[in-house]
Amino acid sequence: MAAPTFEDGLRRSTEVFLLPNIAVLIVVVLSLDIWGVIIASLLYLVAVAMSLQQLVSAANYWNTGYRYGFLMGSVFWILVFPGVLTSIINPIIGGLVVAIEIAAVAAITQK
Repeated sequence: MAAPTFEDGLRRSTEVFLLPNIAVLIVVVLSLDIWGVIIASLLYLVAVAMSLQQLVSAANYWNTGYRYGFLMGSVFWILVFPGVLTSIINPIIGGLVVAIEIAAVAAITQK
């Protein structure tokens, strides 16, 4: 298997930032109906933080092309398309989610 390329990093950023995880989507929508907007927003914040923490720790083993492809795609998706779930959840917590995403991209840059 060949080493991951720049294009693979772009694809990975699309998977991470554009397409919400189906499990997270189900949990947020169900908790929105059961407990309300605040709890659903907090669950989304925790889920995003945990998944991005895993991604940042895995970035130690990425090659340069893959990392820069991921970073360029991530910046594009964070700025252009903040996410589907940020329109459902509380706007303040949605802003925190975007801030955590930016911090994760910055942490990957430092690797």
